Amino acid sequence: MATYSLTKEQKAFALDATLPPVLTIEPGDTVTFETGDVAYERLSLGETVEAIGLENFNAVTGPVFVKGAQPGDALKIEILDVQVRRAWSVWLPDFGGLGKFT
Repeated sequence: MATYSLTKEQKAFALDATLPPVLTIEPGDTVTFETGDVAYERLSLGETVEAIGLENFNAVTGPVFVKGAQPGDALKIEILDVQVRRAWSVWLPDFGGLGKFT
């Protein structure tokens, strides 16, 4: 089993079938994902949300292709560790996955 590392520069702002994988692995391989929020970094430098654009928030690292996986398969993923340097959250009415329920 191999071990890989992905950096926060290997990012996407949405995961869908049209994106090519940044990494292809075998079942059982280990991957370390570095994540980042460039939008947060830009906000801390004084840029506005309007200048950054909401479409540039919440980047995800990946996508990763698992050899042998087929559409509709359920993949078991084990999270071995999580390290957080900083964290923040925001709550906005009618925004996000909960939409009108917020």
